[in-house]
Parts: sequence; C-alpha cells; structure tokens
Amino acid sequence: MIEEQIQSLTKVQIVSLTIEQVSHLTNQQIPLFTTEQIQALTPIQIRSFNVTQIPYFTSIQIASFLPSRVSKFIEIQIVSFTKEQISLFLPSQITAFTPSQIQSFLATQIASFLPLQVVDFTKQQVPLFTIQQIQSFLAIQIAAFTPIQIDSFWLWQIKSFLPLQVAAFTREQIASFLPLQIQSFWLWQIQSLTEDQIPAFTKIQILHLTEDQIQSFLPIQIAAFTPIQIESFWLWQIPLFTKEQIPNFTKEQIASFTLEQIRWFTLLQIPFFTPEQVSFFTKEQISWFTEKQISSFTEQQIPYFTKEQIQELTMEQIQSLIGQQIQSFTKEQIPFFTDMQIQWFRADQRKFFKG
Repeated sequence: MIEEQIQSLTKVQIVSLTIEQVSHLTNQQIPLFTTEQIQALTPIQIRSFNVTQIPYFTSIQIASFLPSRVSKFIEIQIVSFTKEQISLFLPSQITAFTPSQIQSFLATQIASFLPLQVVDFTKQQVPLFTIQQIQSFLAIQIAAFTPIQIDSFWLWQIKSFLPLQVAAFTREQIASFLPLQIQSFWLWQIQSLTEDQIPAFTKIQILHLTEDQIQSFLPIQIAAFTPIQIESFWLWQIPLFTKEQIPNFTKEQIASFTLEQIRWFTLLQIPFFTPEQVSFFTKEQISWFTEKQISSFTEQQIPYFTKEQIQELTMEQIQSLIGQQIQSFTKEQIPFFTDMQIQWFRADQRKFFKG
C-alpha cells in the first residue's frame, strides 16, 4: 500500500487488518498511519508488531497510543523502543505500564526517561524497578522522584542506589525517607551524602540512625548537622561519636547539646574535643559535667576554659580536679576563681597551683 492508500483506511478497515498483515507492514508504511488509525488498533494488533517495526513509530504516533493500548505491548516489544521514543511517552501512558512492562525496560531505556516523566511513575510502579534499573537512573532523574515515590521504594531498592545517585537526592527527598528506609542505608551510602543534604534529616530520621551509621559520618558531614538536629540525638547516641568526629563539631553545635546530652559524653570522648571547642561549651553545660567527666579534660584543654566557665564549676567538680589539671590553669585563669571556689580546693590540691 502507498501513502494515500494507508491514510485513507477507515477505523473499520484498520480494525479488520489481520495479525499477518500488521506484522508485514514495512518500515516505510508504519510512519504513515495517522493518529486516528493508531488509536483504532486493537490489543491483538498491538501485540502483532514485531521488534523491527517498533522503532519506526514516529513521535506523533507514540503520543497517539491510548493508555489502554500501551499496556498491551509485550516485553519483547517494550525493549525495542528507542531512547528517543521512550522520552516521548505521556503521563497517562507511563501510568498505564504493567508490572511486566516496567521490569522489562533495559538500563539504557530507563536512563532515557526525562525527569518530568520520572514523576509520572505511580507508587505501585516504583517498587517494581529491579536493582539494575534502579542503578540506571541518572542523577537528574533521581532528583525528580517525588516524596510519595521515595516512600514507595522497598528497602532492598534503597540499598541499591549508587554513590552518585545518593548524592543527587534533594533535601525534600532526604526528609521524605521513612525511618526504616534510613536504617537500610549502607554505610558507604551514608558517606555519599553531601554536606548540603545532611541538614535535611528530620528528628525522627536521626533518632532511627543505627550505631554503625552514626559512626560512619565523615568529619565534613558531622559539621553539617544543624543545632536543632544535634539536639535531636538520643542520649544513647551521644557516646557513639568517634574521636575522628568529635573535633569537627562547630561552635554552634557544641552550644546546642542539651544538658542531658552533655552527661552522656564518655571519659574517652572528652579528651578529643579540641582546646578551642572546650571554650564553646556554655557555662550551663560546664556545670552539668560530672566529676569524672571534669577530671577527664586534658592539660591542653584546661587553659581554654573561659572566665564564665571557671566560675560555673561546682564544689564537686573543683574537688575532682587532679594535680596535672590544676597545674594547667594559666596565671590569667587563676583570678577567675571566686573566693568561694578557692575555699573548695582541698589542701592536697592547692599545692599544685603555680606560684
């Protein structure tokens, strides 16, 4: 049939085409079908197109397929769509894809969906993506997933995201992960998060971080937590911070630790605060350190206690100071002690004062 003959076919004539006739349409004839003719094709006829014919559907024809017909393509046909054709599917067509169709898309096809198409996958379709498909999404596509779609990922799908994909999540997406999804992150995925993403963690998400996850945060990530997030950590999570992480707390972060959290720092953690960080503790925080915690401050840290901090030391804290700590107070710090505090020093402690 020539162009005029094909385009003159009525809907009734189109419907009457046999499976053999459809499968024998040439690559030159397929692009000639009009929108109305494409929409007249029956499910059986749709399935009759062979893999060599599929790539010859034009952009107008691709957009013409009714959703009810799109769902009739079989798997071998789905994998025959070109990258250009994939990028032409409309929202109503995408939502019509069946489970078997979704899982038949090749990695190259998955990467061909436009970001504005990615948002069209339903929460029923998202859980159908295979590991290979998940890992085929480009960063720009990853950033397009909606919070509803994010919630729809299975835990095993979450675990399959690659480092560059993890780093592509937006703040809104990060905040939309369910607690169990957050807990499913591999440690290398946690470390793939950028410093711009860290502030997006919600209080609930922080509370669900595992011990290993907390200890996997890199120094630059630790410094990215907001004061509000710092306050959100469970008391039992405080002792988990490592000696590599502690020196990276900022002035604002240190000041945001609650009084209850302060008491959960271990004697092994305290020496790893830098001298400058020590000066960032508020006077209220200082007063909440236990005697054992006070006695764990090092000779390098003691000289950085401020006047306000020193004058907040209680009798129990002062009497917990050991000789080396007392000797570490500078001549500029000694006058900061109040008369009452001086009286609290035991006789065996006073001998360590310089001069």
